[in-house]
Order: sequence, then structure tokens, then C-alpha cells
Amino acid sequence: MTYILSSSLIAAVSAGFVFLLVYGFIAATVKVERKYAYLWDDKDLFMEFLKLNKSELFNPEEFDQHVRRDKVELKKNELDFDEELLILKNQTNTFNSVPMENVIQYFDIMRENTDHPEKLKQVQISDKDFIRFIKARFVDNSKIHLDIAHIKGNKSSIKALFYNFYVLSTTLYGEAKTDTQPSYVELYLYSFSEFDKLNYSNFSDALTEPALAFRKAIRDFTKMH
Repeated sequence: MTYILSSSLIAAVSAGFVFLLVYGFIAATVKVERKYAYLWDDKDLFMEFLKLNKSELFNPEEFDQHVRRDKVELKKNELDFDEELLILKNQTNTFNSVPMENVIQYFDIMRENTDHPEKLKQVQISDKDFIRFIKARFVDNSKIHLDIAHIKGNKSSIKALFYNFYVLSTTLYGEAKTDTQPSYVELYLYSFSEFDKLNYSNFSDALTEPALAFRKAIRDFTKMH
């Protein structure tokens, strides 16, 4: 009798455990479905959700904020550059303490499709590569190799651009100078295809005359913004 009761008890406990697992799964699923259930009742919102979900920048948890904050035109099937840039501006800079909007404003001179003076357009990359660069270096703070082939520029001008960002970060935003230069060097080492990934030479050394002029133009530009 004791053996039979023990077997029955084990069977009951096992069945109860399985029931709890199934119930927990259903509850979790229903909770998620309830959270986004309103999307099924609004075709435009649902299409917007699908559009945003194609982008690796999108965080579903922030969808409500995205719609309320920006009152997006819910028409296109995919994000355009301005929409992706808007998402990036609202991300946290995990590389250093410079506000993300200021980071984007500074490196905007790298974009091919800008109206900056010619003296500032010494390093040029596509809009697509610009998004990749900002996300990898400042949102993800990763060392993934982007292998960006720039449209215009050279090693010296790239170093000038990133050295000025280092100076801006340490003088205006209080970033530490000691032992931080290598991390700023990595911003371009792991971004542009022509750099040796192990070359951590001081990026302010041996700049060409055009690169020095570029660096001065950048400094004047950042003083105005």
C-alpha cells in the first residue's frame, strides 16, 4: 500500500509540475501578446512596427515612446536615414560621457551627403556606413571590424578627425586623458579598412600639412556648435 501511495504521489506531483510549466508558458505568452495586442487593431501601427523591426537599431520595448515622441509618418516600408539617425540620437553613448547627439553632430562632417564647407569634408563615408559606425562604436561600444572604405580621405586626415574628438572629449566633457588614447585610436582602427588593427601609434603624430589644416578647421567648427 505504501508503495502504491508513493507511486501515486510521485505521479501527482509530476503532473502538477508539468501543469505549472505549461501554465507559466501560456501566461508569459499571453502577457506578451497583450502588451502588443493593440497593434493588431491598427494597420498603420502594425506596419510601422514591422518596418522598424527590420532595423537592428530597433528595440521593441521602446515602440510606444517612438510613436508618441515622433508622431511618425506611418507609410514607408523601411526606415530611411533620418529615421535611423533619430533612433541613434535617443540611444545612450556607452563609449564615453559625450551626449549621443553631440557625438553625431561632431562626426556628421564625415557624411558624404552634407552641406558642410569643403574644408571640413576631408573624410567622407556613405550614410549607411555612418549609421554602422555610430552604432558599433558608441551604442554597442564593440570592436567589430567594420572595414569601411571611405569615399574621400587618407590615414592622416582620419587621425586628425579622431584626435580632435579625443581633445573635445577630454577638455569639454571631463574624460580622463591618462591611458585613454588607445581606446580613441580604436575608434578608427576598427572602423576603416586601410588601418593595421595593431597600430596604436599616437594619432596626433606626423600629420601632414593638409591634415593639420583640417584639424584646425574642425576646431573652429566645434567652437561654433
